[in-house]
Amino acid sequence: MKEKELKIKDIEKILVSIKQTVDNLPTRYEMNKRFEQVDKRFEQVDKRFEQVDKRFALMHQEMDRRFKEVTAGNDKLIGSFIKIEQESAAHSLTYQNHEKRITRLEIQSAT
Repeated sequence: MKEKELKIKDIEKILVSIKQTVDNLPTRYEMNKRFEQVDKRFEQVDKRFEQVDKRFALMHQEMDRRFKEVTAGNDKLIGSFIKIEQESAAHSLTYQNHEKRITRLEIQSAT
């Protein structure tokens, strides 16, 4: 008899625990409200991602534009350096020619 009473009391405790758990569960209405809030939050997050994507695209375009400017500037610099090298070579030849003339004139004036 005592065993049956213990088992009944254990079962009653379990049933009370289950009832408390069920009572603490949100109602269907509360769950629907929570899901609506979560859906709204996801919509907000999606909008933020769209904004970030747009900003990223703009930044990428700006980086491409700047890269093209820098590349064009580098091409101009390379062209300038080539021109300077050519002018330097021309001046070097002119200087060598002048030295040869001076040497000839010195030889002629010495004789």
